[in-house]
Amino acid sequence: VIAGIDYVASKGKPGDVANLSFAGAALESADNAVLIAAKRGIKFAIAAGNNANDASNYSPARVNATNVYTVSAFDQYGYMCFFSNYGSPPIKFSGPGENVWSLSNVGGIALDSGTSMAAPHIAGLLLAGNITEDGYVLADKDSVPDPIAYWGH
Repeated sequence: VIAGIDYVASKGKPGDVANLSFAGAALESADNAVLIAAKRGIKFAIAAGNNANDASNYSPARVNATNVYTVSAFDQYGYMCFFSNYGSPPIKFSGPGENVWSLSNVGGIALDSGTSMAAPHIAGLLLAGNITEDGYVLADKDSVPDPIAYWGH
């Protein structure tokens, strides 16, 4: 995984966007790889994780820096998903993460849930340009409700 992030850092250009839909144990080398690439102007949409825990305990979700957007998940009613990791920082935005149509690993498409469904939405908004907020998630698990990402042009 770190080699992949390093590759993006070496080949990417400022304004390029990478989606990281995974989270694992805190690992400084993964965090540093994201930080190096982000300092070069590459934007990252990072899944917060699905442990219903503080995202600051997981890499690379815990990275809090310019060009790094850690993403929590909300449901169709605007409530934070029960599984979504939380924390402010590092969460910068929330995206749709419950019952999202996705390609299935056994073929075809299927409904899936997770912050790995939410982060690609934010990656798309980052590519579009002017990402803003459109309200806040309900029932956030910390004292700072996560902004719902929106593309304002």
